[in-house]
Amino acid sequence: MPPTKTTINGRSVDTEIIARRPALAVKIGEAVHVVTDVRRPSPSEIEFTLDGSVVRGWCFAGPDELYVRIAGNTHIVNIARPGASGAGNAQTVNDIRAEMPGTVVALHIAEGDPVALGQKLMTVESMKLQIGVVAPRDGVVAKVHAQLNSTFDRGAALVSLAPAVGENASAKGNG
Repeated sequence: MPPTKTTINGRSVDTEIIARRPALAVKIGEAVHVVTDVRRPSPSEIEFTLDGSVVRGWCFAGPDELYVRIAGNTHIVNIARPGASGAGNAQTVNDIRAEMPGTVVALHIAEGDPVALGQKLMTVESMKLQIGVVAPRDGVVAKVHAQLNSTFDRGAALVSLAPAVGENASAKGNG
C-alpha cells in the first residue's frame, strides 16, 4: 500500500502500513511503530501495545476525523473516506447529525448565516473531548436544532443547511 498523506494535529505526514503480520507495523513520517494487542474495553476506550509499551486512552471517530486522547493529549487525525470526493458529495448534505451523544458548549452560527465548507458551526463535548462540528459544504444555516448547553443523543440533528444562493435545486436532498 503506498503512503497516504494524513493530517495529525494540524501537521501533514506520510503514513503507511508496512506490515500486518506478525504484528501491525505503521510508518508515520520517518518513524516505524509496531502495534499489537489492540483491545476495545468499551466503544470509547482503546488499549494497545505500542513499541512494547501498553497504551490506554479514549477514541472517537467523527465523520472526517479520528480523535484519540492518550496521556492527557488529544490527537486529531483527518480521515480520508473511500469514495468521498469532497464538495461533490457534500452538496447533498443538509442535516448535520451527531455521531455520538454530547452537549453543545458553544454556538458559532445562527439561523440565516451563510457558511463555507469547513467552517466551525458549533463546539460539542462528548466523552470529555471538545469537538468542532463543521459545515460539510457551503450553504445557509436553515435551522439550529441543538441550543447552547443542551444535550443530544447519537443521530440527533444538530444543524440543517439550505443551499446557498445560486446553488441548484438538486442540493436539497438530505444526506
